[in-house]
Amino acid sequence: LDVTAPESNSPNPVWYKGETRDITWVAVGSVTNVKLEYKTSLGGGYITILADDPGHVEGGNIYQWTVADENSEDCYIRVSDVNHYADVYSVSAYPFSIRPVITVTQPTLGENLLVGSSKNVIWSLNGSLKVNPVTVQWSKDGGAFANLQQNIPATNQSYTWTPIPDQISDNIVVRVIDGTNNNVFGDSAVANIIGSITVTQPNASSNWQVGTTDKTINWTYTGSISDVNIYYDYGVGGYQLLATGISRGVAGAGSWSWPTIPDTVSTNVKVKVAAISNEAEVYGESAVFKIRGGFSNLRVEDQENNPVNVLQAADPYNVRWSTSGSGITNVILEFSSNNGSSWSYVNPVDPYLVSNTGTYSWTAPVSGLPDPASGCLLKVTDPNNSVATLNSGLFEVRA
Repeated sequence: LDVTAPESNSPNPVWYKGETRDITWVAVGSVTNVKLEYKTSLGGGYITILADDPGHVEGGNIYQWTVADENSEDCYIRVSDVNHYADVYSVSAYPFSIRPVITVTQPTLGENLLVGSSKNVIWSLNGSLKVNPVTVQWSKDGGAFANLQQNIPATNQSYTWTPIPDQISDNIVVRVIDGTNNNVFGDSAVANIIGSITVTQPNASSNWQVGTTDKTINWTYTGSISDVNIYYDYGVGGYQLLATGISRGVAGAGSWSWPTIPDTVSTNVKVKVAAISNEAEVYGESAVFKIRGGFSNLRVEDQENNPVNVLQAADPYNVRWSTSGSGITNVILEFSSNNGSSWSYVNPVDPYLVSNTGTYSWTAPVSGLPDPASGCLLKVTDPNNSVATLNSGLFEVRA
């Protein structure tokens, strides 16, 4: 008998647990029944693959073997005549390897690992019981692997990598390697390490007035990110560029003073701060906040457009006001006869709106007022933003 596979000196064959491999041999003369065995070291004992495999012939023969669960670089195959075991046999001339398979399933392909966060490295042993305690390693940009943790029981099948280092890259590979046999390892798919940005101002309670010049956009960041671009969005049409090439900040925090809040009123505003080098992935968005308009010079005028402070009940007047900020289509006008302790709608029909033209024809009320009613007020309010409101000065209504 002469074993012909596995049989190679350079390179030595490598067989993996669970795969199907062909053991082949040549018989000189009639050797119909053979015993197949393997061992995992030159001086070790044999382990039976099959005690009596019949039906073989003179010449070439084959047996398809589901490779056993072993972890050795020094394996050998023996094929023997069942009837003449001690005399008619052949052992593979060169060692070959049997290795378990480690499969790293996390991190996944293209997964973003945030600087400073934690990530569970997860692996499978594919049913093997022969993997020694493992070392978890990582590599950046195709460089050498560095240890994260050694001597982890292989059966844990998980290791928490924390914190993710400030090593921004789009080529990060994690390796789980047998602590005794460096040829047994599994590599993850290529992942990324990226920084992060969190916008802290504006926030959900922010309600900034059109035209103000004292507002700042604030953020925190992790990792050695690039400088940033800043965008804003009114809820329609997507983000618009607000500022470009702004410093990321120092020591994990940055800010930018918004020169003037734009002349557009909205209850659905967001701000985004994005790293210039990777805008698609490294950005932070604010909570939805409001930009409000404002009102000024709310007053009552007579029919000749003269401001008046003493009104005659049931006479016609014009209520006038000025608006800052575009986008306020309607307003709510209210009247109080008791210095603002209670209010009634000027337009009593729900939803109590009047067109925001800056003027409204109004008849001074008659009923339910003291005579004279000296604590009278008008109020104008944006129905979509109650903070945008203004009271008139006090006036009097006489019967």
